[in-house]
Amino acid sequence: MCEPGTYCANGLSTPTNCPQGYYCPNYASNLQIACPSGYYCPNTGTSDPDDTTNFKLCPVGYYCPKGTISPIQCEAGYYSRSQGATSSSDCDACPAGYSCVGGSNLPYTTDPLDDTASWSQKCTAGYYCAAGSSSVTAAQCSRGYYCPTASVTQYACLPGTYQGSAGQSSCDPCPAGYYCDGVDGTTYTTCPKGFYCPSGTTFSNEYPCPAGTYGASTGLTAASGTGGCTSCTNGYYCQFMG
Repeated sequence: MCEPGTYCANGLSTPTNCPQGYYCPNYASNLQIACPSGYYCPNTGTSDPDDTTNFKLCPVGYYCPKGTISPIQCEAGYYSRSQGATSSSDCDACPAGYSCVGGSNLPYTTDPLDDTASWSQKCTAGYYCAAGSSSVTAAQCSRGYYCPTASVTQYACLPGTYQGSAGQSSCDPCPAGYYCDGVDGTTYTTCPKGFYCPSGTTFSNEYPCPAGTYGASTGLTAASGTGGCTSCTNGYYCQFMG
């Protein structure tokens, strides 16, 4: 009589061990039952699901379709915190701002937003990570934008700042003698005549030269002094600002 853990097909002279991914629970049977979804069965000759050395619940970070011999890892960029997953659709996309690298950093035992998680890492400063990212440098921040750590997208430089290089975590203050109006965040524009532009100026006529002075040239940096507006010339008056 065929023992549990084996099966006997027609014409065999000896029983055959139940194959991996299956279990054979009955006496005198040619029945092979596939390991059910959510479990894996790595050993041969197993009689029934009560044999925990073979009939194993799929661990976190993996999924196990019907007949699985060994659990299948959630692909990079995805994760699972639940046991008994049955298909890749049970794996969730890594949250935006983070990367789930998988591989040797398994098992997935903690929340991906937990900074102590070994398999999940914040997106590197100067880069941004959409949901499902598998690299901390998924997308480089463009010129005119900035990306702090764990960015989910790139952020445009605010007026008064600019960024001329890609892959940066912050924008630089607009230099003195220029203004940055936010239209083109990659560069700055020379301050026009009649006005002065200290560092961080946001638009062209933000700082007119005070009454009693005038702006004789472009690129002035202060209301007076070196690089600043000029006092009104003797014999003239400068009534209006600018």
